Amino acid sequence: MRSSEKNQRQSPWPGAAGQVRKRIVSAVGLCGLVVVCAVGALAMRRSGDAAAQAVSKYVALFGLALIFVLALGIIADLRIAHRSAVRTDRGHDIPATVVPGSSVYFGLYQAFWLCFATIFITAAVEIAGAAWRTHWPLVVIFAGIGLFSGSAPALALTGRLRRGRIALTETEIIHYGWSSQSSLAWGDLLKVGTAFERAPLIIVTGVVGAEPHYTTPSLKLNGKTKRLWQLDRLPLAGWIFIECPRFSVNGSMLYHYLTFYAENPAARAELGTASSVDRWCRLSG
Repeated sequence: MRSSEKNQRQSPWPGAAGQVRKRIVSAVGLCGLVVVCAVGALAMRRSGDAAAQAVSKYVALFGLALIFVLALGIIADLRIAHRSAVRTDRGHDIPATVVPGSSVYFGLYQAFWLCFATIFITAAVEIAGAAWRTHWPLVVIFAGIGLFSGSAPALALTGRLRRGRIALTETEIIHYGWSSQSSLAWGDLLKVGTAFERAPLIIVTGVVGAEPHYTTPSLKLNGKTKRLWQLDRLPLAGWIFIECPRFSVNGSMLYHYLTFYAENPAARAELGTASSVDRWCRLSG
């Protein structure tokens, strides 16, 4: 096997192997909690006690939220195969090669928050109907938590939160994150590196870059801007942080793909054309 082919088969995250045991322990723990929630909800439902029956639906919804968390962890595992491929499209209104975001991962994240929104808003409505005069503070608190939890799916429906993608053009890399957008010119690029912080990351570092653009609303508190649902890793000018589980392609392949164009300026002319897609297919083959 040639050394270049061997390097492409090696994982860019050698330290990630140590995370396997932690993920297994976490998954087993979550599975246990899901079983407890399922058994508890069923027992409450069949108990004949009106109060227990009312609580059973909240226990069931909490168990469902844990299932979504478990699924997110499974998808984030480096050993999970992603079969999607890059495609040609447009970025900044010019031809680009696009790495698609994962609709499954993004959807599971929104489903998790939708569960919590349903839990707290339903609880607020039921408490308000039964004992508003004595329990109105609890109603207000639950309603506030429910509305905050539901704001993430609401922003997703309006397009302010999106599943993201990466657009590679002949002149720049454009990263459309879940809640921000950043770009870096190939000429300003220094290196493509990796890190592992709860999930595999690809870090594209440059000399300078455009200031990131945020897509989510913000609030001003004490003269400081606080952004609602900042879901990307602190985008900075000249830096692009790519969280691999958020994309529907193999993270290792994506790293080698970006590294190739970083190290071969002459090949960037093919970005946005069928040749770049063919190169991806050869890499995956």
